Amino acid sequence: MSDELDKTFALLQLERFNQVLSQMAERGVNVKYRHLCNSGGFLDLPQAISNGPDRMLPLGVYPSRFAAHSGLEPIMTVKARIAGIQNIQPNDVVGYAMRYQAPSPRRIAVIPSATATASPVRNQGCVLIGGRRAPIVGGVAMDAFMVDTTELPEIQMWDEWC
Repeated sequence: MSDELDKTFALLQLERFNQVLSQMAERGVNVKYRHLCNSGGFLDLPQAISNGPDRMLPLGVYPSRFAAHSGLEPIMTVKARIAGIQNIQPNDVVGYAMRYQAPSPRRIAVIPSATATASPVRNQGCVLIGGRRAPIVGGVAMDAFMVDTTELPEIQMWDEWC
């Protein structure tokens, strides 16, 4: 995985990709644009950057705290509405893979959003709700992520975030 410290699997994928390109070239198949990198690959694996869109347009989001943090330009703003609010107790866990443990009573809002649009992940970053920041907590699931609205008691169901 290109956005983790251990790049073993990402490098194996790169090797396989290059083998396929070589086999295609041997058979006279030339691919105009070759692309392998996600944001983590673009940031941390320069040897993986081909001639695809990742080389021409360094746009995206920082995928994890392990990836290098330079070279990308933000590409969009995502908006949604709060789909749920839950009060949790100290030591309760939140988010995909239980990546956040509450240090004290917290008020957590659920944001419906697909993994690809909800970034950053893993207890990083913030969203804006009513022009105020709310930190992302826990890991991002396939269809939702959570934010801590404890310091924003006025936030309600269906409020818009961005």
